[in-house]
Amino acid sequence: MKIWITSDSHFNHENIIKYCKRPFHSLEQMNETLIEKWNKNVAKEDLVIHLGDFAFGSAEKMEEIRRKLNGIIIVLAGNHESFKKMESLGFIVVRGDLQIKNFILTHKPLSLEKIPKGFINTKKFIFA
Repeated sequence: MKIWITSDSHFNHENIIKYCKRPFHSLEQMNETLIEKWNKNVAKEDLVIHLGDFAFGSAEKMEEIRRKLNGIIIVLAGNHESFKKMESLGFIVVRGDLQIKNFILTHKPLSLEKIPKGFINTKKFIFA
């Protein structure tokens, strides 16, 4: 089993293509490409820690995306997540920060004075 960390996939968020200059012509192309790259790297038994902003849309649309993705997914609810919706779809939802060894995983980076000495806080880990 491998552990993967990622964030801000923004499945089903059409405007993110324009906002972040993502190289896609449509929402469908973006979703399909993200799912393909995810599953190319993540095995069914792997753990994925998603640092928020997983997806937009209805529970049905989120569930459709979730069913296509490999791995056991833990989501740190971001500013676009609904705790109840994510939990009802079978995601393991963390409300707040997650500490693993000397890493503090957050949706939004902490201010420097809030990071204990010897700890690392970062938001972005991207699949290669």
